[in-house]
Amino acid sequence: MVKAVVFDMDDTIFYPQLPFERALKAICPLYAGDVAETYRLFRRVSDKEFKRVLRGECDTLTFQKIRFKKTMAQCAYEAVTDEQADDFQSSY
Repeated sequence: MVKAVVFDMDDTIFYPQLPFERALKAICPLYAGDVAETYRLFRRVSDKEFKRVLRGECDTLTFQKIRFKKTMAQCAYEAVTDEQADDFQSSY
């Protein structure tokens, strides 16, 4: 039985950027870019790349690697390895 439905319209209950920040700092400790802007880019890349999963062009694990690697490449960060992308996803 559902007792309540809660909408978090302004991220006061759950701040989705925080786990991203923690994972980014753990995997890329030397990253000096704007983390808030990087998170927004990550979300845009995620939205775009997830369409490939929906079309059956790649699986979820591949998608997770691609979105982090593409985000960091667009931020001019050093090339991210598959292992780093996996570690990021595990931390995220």
